[in-house]
Amino acid sequence: MVARVKHNVGKDLKRVLVWMFGLICRTNDECYIEIVKDRTAETLQCICYDHVEDDSIICSDSWPSYNKLTQIKNFRHETVNHKYNFVNPNNKEIHTNRIESLWRQAKEKLKDMHGCDRMHLAGYLKEFMWRHNNKINRSSAFDQIMKALATVYNPYSSNQVQEYVENEPVCHEIGTSNDFLQSEREIKSTKKIQKDKSIDNLVINEKSILSNNL
Repeated sequence: MVARVKHNVGKDLKRVLVWMFGLICRTNDECYIEIVKDRTAETLQCICYDHVEDDSIICSDSWPSYNKLTQIKNFRHETVNHKYNFVNPNNKEIHTNRIESLWRQAKEKLKDMHGCDRMHLAGYLKEFMWRHNNKINRSSAFDQIMKALATVYNPYSSNQVQEYVENEPVCHEIGTSNDFLQSEREIKSTKKIQKDKSIDNLVINEKSILSNNL
C-alpha cells in the first residue's frame, strides 16, 4: 500500500486504496516497481513471469497469491511468515528486509512532498526506479538525462538518417526552387520578414489613400 489513513479514521477511508508491487535483485540491486489494480495471484504472478529471470530464487512473505509461483516458471520460492518471524529461522538468507528497505526509500520523497496527485504517482515511481537502478544523485542527474535522450532520440545516426529525411516534411525556401531543407530558425526568419513587408505595404497603401483623398 502506498499510504495508510492516519489512525484509520476520516473521509479518506472511502477512497480506493493504491497498491504497488515491487521486485529487487540482491546481486545487482536493480529494482522494478509497478502500480497494481489488486493483489490477486493473477496480477502478481504475471509481473513475476515478465520481470524475473528463469531459475531465480524468490524470497517473499506468506501472502497466498505467491503460492503457485513455482508453477508458472522454473522458480525456487522461499517464504517467511511475518506473523512469527522477520527472518526464516531455518535459513537466515530468507527474508524480505531488502524489499522493505526499498519501500522506505520509494516513499521517502512522497512524504517530503506531503503526498502527490494519484495521476502522477506512477511517474514519480518511474523516476525513483531510474535514479535507483542507475545510481544517480543530484549532481549527476542532468548528465544522465542528456545521455538517455541521446540514446532514445538520435535521428541523424548513420542507420536512421535516410528514413528520417524521407519522413520529414519538406519545407522549401520560399520564392526559390532550391530543394534543400530549411532549418526552423530560417523558416521563422523568413516568415518574420514577410510579415514585416506586409505591414510596410499596408502603411504605404494607407498613405496613398490619404493623399488621394486630400
